[in-house]
Amino acid sequence: MCKWLILIVAVLLNGCALTPNIESADEIVGGWECESKDDFVGQINYRDKIDYNANGTFKKNSTVEIQMPGNPETYEIYIDGIGGWMMKDGQLTEHLSKYDVAVSSNIPARYADEFKNDLDLPQKGVWTLKPFGDNQALKTSQYGQKLTCKKTY
Repeated sequence: MCKWLILIVAVLLNGCALTPNIESADEIVGGWECESKDDFVGQINYRDKIDYNANGTFKKNSTVEIQMPGNPETYEIYIDGIGGWMMKDGQLTEHLSKYDVAVSSNIPARYADEFKNDLDLPQKGVWTLKPFGDNQALKTSQYGQKLTCKKTY
């Protein structure tokens, strides 16, 4: 059962897009906060804080909240990652070069070890970004997952 959660988390952490598309790297540079709620089966909420640097690097802090059907307790997975990014042909491509995984203390040990040791995130994510308000964008992954994002600086 935990294996499908690992797969879902990997997909959630791999992609984003917006309409009309943001196509300039200058529009990406800065801090962004993104979130998605109630994805896939069960209740999975996802939050990102991402800093896109002008030199093409990024730092990402992600939190995935999981609530299993029939269980009122919420479990959290924390992922800190770094890598490089580029804009090309209207798509944001992220190359994740390193990441660390931690979990909330309430996750049962058998699952905690799987998340910390077996979570294999994709090294490349491709996103489309579409602005929809002041400093906001809809981020859509190559897999169709959508995140609502707000530029913080």
